[in-house]
Amino acid sequence: MVSPVLFQEALEHVPDNAVVIEIAPHSPLQAVLRRALAGSCAIVGLMDKRQPDNLVHLLTMLGRCVTAYMSATVVVCNVVQEIHI
Repeated sequence: MVSPVLFQEALEHVPDNAVVIEIAPHSPLQAVLRRALAGSCAIVGLMDKRQPDNLVHLLTMLGRCVTAYMSATVVVCNVVQEIHI
């Protein structure tokens, strides 16, 4: 079943100073997120195909999440809609 992705609608719910974690191979949405979100948001991609060692990159980005979390308000936003097949 194919359904539309409500990306723009989801981004409207991301507050300033949020920690945004992209869980996808090679973080294809980094540029889009940087343009669409406030400059105060920490945007973290957990994988990067340009990195020689993705384990080191993953651990570095998780450390960035922890550092950003210390100064951010945590908001959990459920933007996944139920899909009936």
